Amino acid sequence: MQLHFLIRKSAHFANYFLFGLLLLHGLRGETVGWRWRWALTAVAMAAGYAALDEFHQSFVPGRGAAAQDVLLDITGAAVAQAAARMWFRRNENRK
Repeated sequence: MQLHFLIRKSAHFANYFLFGLLLLHGLRGETVGWRWRWALTAVAMAAGYAALDEFHQSFVPGRGAAAQDVLLDITGAAVAQAAARMWFRRNENRK
């Protein structure tokens, strides 16, 4: 039972980590680098989607909405932005 819980929560984090990176990529477009505006917008978009997804789940039989899941999703997207920032900063120093 605990393993199932851990897998489900890890999936929330991992999915929104990837979603956050994809949002950042889409917001950047062809522009090179990393900007706070893009990162904050990506996290805000992921937060909105996570909240809507949990709201939707409240109407699905056998599923339930959980604010903790929304917070975990937002954390995944935010950590993705921090990881992207570190990656871009590291690559800037190599040039």
